Amino acid sequence: MANGAVRSRSVGSAGRYLLTCGTIYRHAWDDRPAEAMLVDNGRISWSGARGEAPAADRVIDLGGGTVLPGMTDAHVHLL
Repeated sequence: MANGAVRSRSVGSAGRYLLTCGTIYRHAWDDRPAEAMLVDNGRISWSGARGEAPAADRVIDLGGGTVLPGMTDAHVHLL
């Protein structure tokens, strides 16, 4: 993909999975992004420091990627 864009990957909605090792913006003006985010049956149920993350069925390493949950405005200026 052009300009270093990464194709999104679906992980489904069943179970509890933890996203780690990336930058997770919780809102457009988030100056302290989360290190981890728990998704429970398709809904975000927790976000915060990786060391404080609750247990999950599956851990997904984001490989340094960025997560923008719910930011669907095509004209958001994050930085």
